[in-house]
Amino acid sequence: MIPFSFKVSYNRGQYIATVGCNGIKGPANVEKFECDGKMVLVQEYFETKLKMKLQYPYLPCVWVGSREEKNLVPMEVNSLPRLHQYVVNYSNTFSLMLTDYQTSAMVNAAATPADVHKQKIVEIVRGLQFDRYPYAIRFGSSVDNQMTIIPGQHLFSMFKNYFAP
Repeated sequence: MIPFSFKVSYNRGQYIATVGCNGIKGPANVEKFECDGKMVLVQEYFETKLKMKLQYPYLPCVWVGSREEKNLVPMEVNSLPRLHQYVVNYSNTFSLMLTDYQTSAMVNAAATPADVHKQKIVEIVRGLQFDRYPYAIRFGSSVDNQMTIIPGQHLFSMFKNYFAP
């Protein structure tokens, strides 16, 4: 189960579908589902029904759509749809208006202390268990559970002088 929600888009042959992501499953050359009364590999389905030859059938599939069904899409076929960008203009109003719920969520997130944010991030990274993920191990990748310090510079005084009336 993914601890956050996002959507993915993929080509269904006739159209592009954008659906919610429920999790990550096994590779396309291993995962099977029922199609027309028989069990079919995800790789076979994409090659025969959608005429897509998978270049990386050993990569995991993304479980999308209804949680009651086993809709699996190979990783290489997915894309993340463009996210809405909310840009603040110089009069401190949003160029795209946020809903009341979005505004409330943004204010709550901004008001949360830094140590609470840090703890949530550390818990999520630990929960994802990258150290046990077979593809990361296979490619020699790793993700450290600890945060790192990145040197930076405080720019408040520059902005204060630049945007002053």
